Amino acid sequence: MMKQASLVAAVEQSADCIVIFDAAGKIQYVNPAFATMTGYSSEEILGHNMTTLRSGLQTEEFYEGR
Repeated sequence: MMKQASLVAAVEQSADCIVIFDAAGKIQYVNPAFATMTGYSSEEILGHNMTTLRSGLQTEEFYEGR
């Protein structure tokens, strides 16, 4: 149980953006760094597909295989 608590704390405190998806590609979890980097709160983005974050500045080829 201690390892799990340590992992949760590390994810929550990470300066890197961490996003967890379900099998359908819907966002299930984002850490606080995600909100800092994107401006989206977890409440706004949970349940959405990551394509919600596309800027429109990249070609479709950029996203292939992701």
